[in-house]
Order: sequence, then structure tokens, then C-alpha cells
Amino acid sequence: MLDNLILGVMLFKPINKGTERRDGGRIIELLDGKLYLSDWDGLNDVWEGCYKFDDLACRSKLRDVFKSKKEYLVYSLSKSDSDQKHILRSHLMWAHYASNHAGVAVEFDLRKLPNGIDKLNVSYGEEPQHISRQDITNMDSDDGQQKDLIRRILAYKTNEWKYEQEVRLMVEKSNPRVFTLDHGKGDCQRWLSLGCNVSRVVLGCRFELHDENLKNCLRILVETGGFGVNILAI
Repeated sequence: MLDNLILGVMLFKPINKGTERRDGGRIIELLDGKLYLSDWDGLNDVWEGCYKFDDLACRSKLRDVFKSKKEYLVYSLSKSDSDQKHILRSHLMWAHYASNHAGVAVEFDLRKLPNGIDKLNVSYGEEPQHISRQDITNMDSDDGQQKDLIRRILAYKTNEWKYEQEVRLMVEKSNPRVFTLDHGKGDCQRWLSLGCNVSRVVLGCRFELHDENLKNCLRILVETGGFGVNILAI
């Protein structure tokens, strides 16, 4: 089955007992091309977006970098195929992000993206990204260099996360495809209207479909959307 998958990116999603309706609703939104976006400081790694520098004279410019980071939102996925090992074979991904195989993995074809949405391959290392005096000089001489620096910072994680083989979508908050849902009590969520780029849905080994809305949504999308649903066999 895995040999027939489109080379795209995967997203693992949970469906937990007792919250099937909520989790199923989120997957329905996902299959409709609506992606929930995170601020860089809302991601699961506390070191997200951190960097180091050794030139205190550039401190004011680094404040500009910090402010600029807050203007971007990210959405995290994983490479479908990395070093000849398909991400669907990752026990850690299913355990950490898809309710111990009770959830689903959704495959996206991101070969064509709307304007203003960047696709970044995350790189990994031992230390946070280093910002040098030359980086600051380049930023002063070219407006595009600051965005390139932000991309570099937000597309980097420490080696502990390498198993995720992450791919990120990065978009500015001002992008017209970004919309806000206000759930009251200060709970505002930002979403990206990507359009339906789903190529396949893979069900975990322990997947049980209790939510009728999700069941109907999967059936309709399979019939009309041109993608398939597979049960993963390990």
C-alpha cells in the first residue's frame, strides 16, 4: 500500500475516546482544506524560534527580529518519505500525534500552493540557530533578508525532534487566506483556508469510527474528492 502513496506530506491527528465528536469535527475541517495555525510560541517545543548571538551591539536589531517572528504563523506536517523510510512506519508519530494508532494520518499534495504561503523543510542540530553580525548587516542592506532570517529561525529544531521529519507552512498573519474564529472568553483561533489538497487518508490500526458526522464526511469526500482511504497494516 505504501508504495502507491503520493510523495507528499503527512499530518497525524488524534481521535480520543470521549472526545470523538470534537476530534472528528477538527478532522472534517482539515479535510475541507482549513488548517489551524499556531504562533511560534504556541508549538510543543519550548525552544521554538530561539536563537543565539554573540554581538551585544546588535541588540536593537535583534528586537526587530523578535517582533517580526510574531507576525508569522506556522502549520506543521511531516515528509511522507525520508531516507527510504516512510513516515507512516514511524511508531513514535502514531503514538505521539494519533492517539496510539486510534487516529488518522492525512496526506497532502503541496506541489502547488497559493501565493504568500511558504513551505519550509525543517533542519535539525545540537544548538539554537546562531545570528551573526553579517546576518544583521545583510538585513540592513536588503529588506528580504529579514524574512529569510525569520524563515531560518522558524525552520530549525534540535535533534530530539528529528524523527518528525517536519515540513512547515509559514504564512503572515495579514495574508487574506488567514481567518479568525472567536470562541469567546479570549479564545481566538487563526485558520488558513488552503483549499482541499488532500490526496489520501490513512486510518490507524486501532481506529474506530463512532462519530457519524465524520463517517459521512469521509464517505462523501472519497466519493467526490478523488482521494482514497486506507487502513494501515504494519
